[in-house]
Amino acid sequence: MPGAFSLDAQQQGRFLRVIIHGELDVATTPALCEEVERALAKGALEVLIDCRGMEFIDSNGVGALLDLRTQLSDLGGLLILFGPTGRVAQTLEVTGLDREFHVVAAPE
Repeated sequence: MPGAFSLDAQQQGRFLRVIIHGELDVATTPALCEEVERALAKGALEVLIDCRGMEFIDSNGVGALLDLRTQLSDLGGLLILFGPTGRVAQTLEVTGLDREFHVVAAPE
């Protein structure tokens, strides 16, 4: 049974760090999108999604990440996925999205 979903976002100027625990799916994706879009309105241009606690991502979660990446790119910004492991890393690899996203093992 997956852990409860939680999202913690911390913005410092143009940088937003979002820590996700649990599953990023149809029920939880709107919370991520709303948080990032709020930060974009406040000037964030670099968004780091901390995936270390993310247990699962479905097509809705992947689609949301792609949409957010496009929004940031259009603004001259960057979406970074930090530390995806397990099923999340496997999903990104199988779909080829590990080469589409900026994925890092440790924050730079």
